[in-house]
Amino acid sequence: MAAFATVARRRAGLRRTIRHGDELFDWYAYFTLGNGSLKLRAVRTLGLSGMPYDLMKILAQRPVRTDQQEWEYQNLHIAFLSDVERLACFRRQLGELETLKSTAQPVSRTRPFELGEDANGPSAR
Repeated sequence: MAAFATVARRRAGLRRTIRHGDELFDWYAYFTLGNGSLKLRAVRTLGLSGMPYDLMKILAQRPVRTDQQEWEYQNLHIAFLSDVERLACFRRQLGELETLKSTAQPVSRTRPFELGEDANGPSAR
């Protein structure tokens, strides 16, 4: 999927999602107008190392995951989505996030948190 958008009158950007096997990569090119033609000024992409990807695959294959493993898996899964897929994922979760927001109790603090303390008080370590 490619998108070409005018960023400003003299600048433009191109986004391309590239598939390599079962992985997706987002590639962005930024252009400026100079002497009547577009000139490539910058390229941006994100390439995460293989270790987090391997961990995500290992966690995905587990029939049962602990709460911590599930949290790690979900975060890694989101990290490896393309930008378009990540946005769609967050949009699908919007209702759940709104419900969570409406049920959350505001925390009233009169002082900053201390080291080893969270919103529930001192943590047991």
